[in-house]
Amino acid sequence: PLELFDLILLANGGTDGILNYVFDYSQKPEYETGYVDRFVKNQPLRQEVMKLFKGKKSVGVRVFQHNRLIENWDLPARHVNSIFERIYNNNTATWSELLSKNSIPTAFDSDFPLFVMGENAKYISTDDLKNGAILDAQAAEILKNRGIDTGLIKSERIETFGEYFIREKDTINKILGVGTRALYCNENAEILTTFTSGNQTASYFYENADGTKFLVLGFDHYASDFVSNYFCNYYRQAQLIEYIEKIVGRKLPAKSFKNPNLYILAAKDETSMSVAMANICLDDIYTPEIILDREYSEVKFVNCTGHLEGNKVILSDMHPFGFAMFEVK
Repeated sequence: PLELFDLILLANGGTDGILNYVFDYSQKPEYETGYVDRFVKNQPLRQEVMKLFKGKKSVGVRVFQHNRLIENWDLPARHVNSIFERIYNNNTATWSELLSKNSIPTAFDSDFPLFVMGENAKYISTDDLKNGAILDAQAAEILKNRGIDTGLIKSERIETFGEYFIREKDTINKILGVGTRALYCNENAEILTTFTSGNQTASYFYENADGTKFLVLGFDHYASDFVSNYFCNYYRQAQLIEYIEKIVGRKLPAKSFKNPNLYILAAKDETSMSVAMANICLDDIYTPEIILDREYSEVKFVNCTGHLEGNKVILSDMHPFGFAMFEVK
């Protein structure tokens, strides 16, 4: 995992290096050399990563994270300790896991929809929202209170065991541990899922009178553990990808279906796109298919093999904690 973290940082271009802790903390340096051996072995790969991503800008869903949330946080007295205990112990679902674990590329500066959770909604401008947004219930409520029509009337805490996906006609169960909230929304909203308790709305898509589009999910981010059945199921992934593309009116730069924990980073310049993939999982991925935003005519593979079929790249197998990348033109 440390090597994957380092390689992805290099691809993202946001750092000129990190301090890798490659030695055993408590033994003599020569006792455990596995970390150093791997670091040395991957040095040529590091050079290839920097070469392939040089001069390119990351593209994907724009993650919005304000760095001083606590300063103006409105906390109900009865929840103060539990919320901060979750944050301190890193028990909350991190703000971008919902996307990254579903193989959806992210960026901090892009013209794709915003991803806004909870208190972060206090700090976004109406101009920030011009490309639409994916919101949790708390963010939708905050924007509503600011006079921005997100389609939400109100939300209420609900205990439920499952979420019913209307189009798929199927229920994903065992979602306890998520801070689920029943959504009461505008009659013009498209209801996508319901909770099995009381048939309450669990997610919806909405376009307001200004043409701003929202995907609203019925959970409170900062009151939620990361429950894979809720955040990282195949129906959720398909929902997120479909409505992100519907909100922005174009395709994601790269995506891959039904490969949980396959992290994808995409970056572009005027003539090409580079895509890095990290299989942060104990399972093999057999011949992963990466679907691109358009057809490309040329491809270069690094640390893998594969072939290009129009708007798809089919790769060789990826082993647990494997890394692969390619460039298309």
